[in-house]
Amino acid sequence: MLQTHAPTLQQAVARRTMTLGGAVYSRRDLEKVVATGKRLSIRVVGILSIAEDVSPKLARAAIKSVSVFGKFRASPEVKAALLFRQPGKKAEGSRE
Repeated sequence: MLQTHAPTLQQAVARRTMTLGGAVYSRRDLEKVVATGKRLSIRVVGILSIAEDVSPKLARAAIKSVSVFGKFRASPEVKAALLFRQPGKKAEGSRE
């Protein structure tokens, strides 16, 4: 699906965009982003789904920030890896 929307994905990498509905990222999608040397700023109103075979290391390398108003589907490890890339989240033990 994302292959047919490659130009759109490239534009999303180049600027911050917001997705209304659903966004799905596979391991291959995120590996391509890392290969370009860019990082994603993901903003979704709806559902964000990151494939189960995406490692926390790959997610951290490919994703600069995440903002989801709705459902965030990913492995618990990937969610934990991205937790502090979400607005308003602080590292454990940090002070305000």
